[in-house]
Amino acid sequence: MLRTLSKAHALAAARIGCLLADPALVAVLRNCQAPYPLPSPCVQMALAGLSEPALAVTRAQVQTVRAERERLRAELAACPGVRRVYPSQGNYLLVRFDDAEAAFARLLAAGVVVRDMRASPQLGDALRISIGRPEENDAVVAALQAGRAAA
Repeated sequence: MLRTLSKAHALAAARIGCLLADPALVAVLRNCQAPYPLPSPCVQMALAGLSEPALAVTRAQVQTVRAERERLRAELAACPGVRRVYPSQGNYLLVRFDDAEAAFARLLAAGVVVRDMRASPQLGDALRISIGRPEENDAVVAALQAGRAAA
C-alpha cells in the first residue's frame, strides 16, 4: 500500500509518503527509487506527523471530514439544480449540475472556490467541491440554495 502523508497528516510540504508491502516487493522497489536521500527536515516532519499524539489529531480530523462529507453530500443532493452527487472516499465530492456554469458563478460570487471540471471529457456539467470545515460547507450549500431564490 502506497500512501502520501499530504492530506490527512497535513504534510504536503514534506513531499513524503510511505509504503507497506511484502519484503520482496520492497526489495524490487528499492531498485527503482531515486538516487538521492530524503532531506532531514522532511524526515523529521514525517516522524513527528506519525507520532501517537499527531496520529490522534489525524484520526479526529479524518472522522470530521468523513462526517462532513456525508452531511455535505446529502445537503447538496437536495439543492436546486444539482443532478447528481457521486459517492466519494476522498476529501471532495464530484457534483453534476443542470447549469454548472451558473453554479460555479454563484459559488465564486459567494467567495467559494471549487474546481471547475467542465473542460474534462464527459464532465461538462460537473464541479469538484472539497470538503471543508462545517462553516465552509454551509457556505457552499447556502450559495447553491440562493440560486433557487434568484431563479
